[in-house]
Amino acid sequence: MPRYTKPDVLRVEVTVNGKDWTSDGKTYGYFDPFVLRAEPALISVDGTTVVKIKGFGFVNSTSSKSLIGSTDPNNAILCQGYPCIRDAAFIDKNTLETTTFPQALVNYKNQQNVLWDAMTIDASIYGTSLSDFTDNAVQLFYYQDPSFGSLSVEETPANLPTDIYI
Repeated sequence: MPRYTKPDVLRVEVTVNGKDWTSDGKTYGYFDPFVLRAEPALISVDGTTVVKIKGFGFVNSTSSKSLIGSTDPNNAILCQGYPCIRDAAFIDKNTLETTTFPQALVNYKNQQNVLWDAMTIDASIYGTSLSDFTDNAVQLFYYQDPSFGSLSVEETPANLPTDIYI
């Protein structure tokens, strides 16, 4: 096997005499996924955020998954008592796409909600065992959309005293 230093899928052909090669187009995938960042890193509390997991070493697999985890290795994050795992769609060799969980379902193993604590996101392209996921621990945070109360004309910049501006 020739040395190949980056994750990729390569075409493989075989010969027994060094002259006549197969031509069936079989491929061999060498992959070692690595997560660099998540876009966006701020996710909605309602669980509808689509997150792009950016990195390298991703392959088009029907078993790609994402995992929401804890920044504290002694206090795992669970979703309804199970690891927070979602399907992830292959976009390209540098991007997977997944959806998030509603904040109300994301709790520490002691049943306390994560609230606004940092969480991590990792990816797997071949399995759902926790050891199949990357351990890059890219951080995500829930955010709450601001609520709009009212608008007062008296509080707009044009109506404020000019002595407060420098």
